[in-house]
Amino acid sequence: MCFGCAWLWLAVLAAVSVLAALAIVWGPMRRVLSANSTLALARGFYTRCLVLILLFSALAGIAAVHMPSADEQKSWATMQYVWWVANGLESVFWALAIFLLGYAIVLAILYSVLGRHRDQ
Repeated sequence: MCFGCAWLWLAVLAAVSVLAALAIVWGPMRRVLSANSTLALARGFYTRCLVLILLFSALAGIAAVHMPSADEQKSWATMQYVWWVANGLESVFWALAIFLLGYAIVLAILYSVLGRHRDQ
């Protein structure tokens, strides 16, 4: 197994994890953003920001992975490439989790402020 193949697997698995996160969050997020009439114009902005930042956080997680030297790569067995990909996915999953947590907190604060404003 070559290092380029391992990096390609890491990139594919990171993209799949982003798509999985979007599939889970997309429907409920669109319904929440549609429920408040004052955010109708901002709905496209918030959904595009979600997609872009999830994608960039996954790419940043891949870029942060330690690249082994050429000498190290020559002595690697197949299982070491598997663990290298798994180690790279760890940083991708942390980046996605932290961003989704922050995004949910920001939307909760936004809705609590707008709900109070609309109730007055």
